Amino acid sequence: MTGEAAPLGAASVELPNRRATRRLARRIGAALAPGDALILSGPLGAGKTFLVRALCRALGLPEREPVQSPTFTLLREWPTRPRIAHADLYRLGSLEEAELRYYAGGASAPSLPAPVFKDFDALGLFGAKS
Repeated sequence: MTGEAAPLGAASVELPNRRATRRLARRIGAALAPGDALILSGPLGAGKTFLVRALCRALGLPEREPVQSPTFTLLREWPTRPRIAHADLYRLGSLEEAELRYYAGGASAPSLPAPVFKDFDALGLFGAKS
């Protein structure tokens, strides 16, 4: 990584089975650096948490460590390399609220875990909020 931010982009990836999801997680993990953000969006049961679990495994989290959705806690951190902060944002009302909760510790971006935000579209960033 050069330290420069990559352009914001979106991709839609069809993953027909768990093996394909694990393969994608390994590819993402190989490219992920501290401070990077990965935003997952999709309906309930789409496999977002499964992808996060596979990503955590690809980044060294042991199988015995459970990886659960942070639906009620809003944020869970995993001791991977780089560290992962897994946030579920569907209950938040704005991007500002998400940023306040995430950056509340006052740490600078390079020292923070790479965040994985789920249900980011609930904040209205990808079209009108329904």
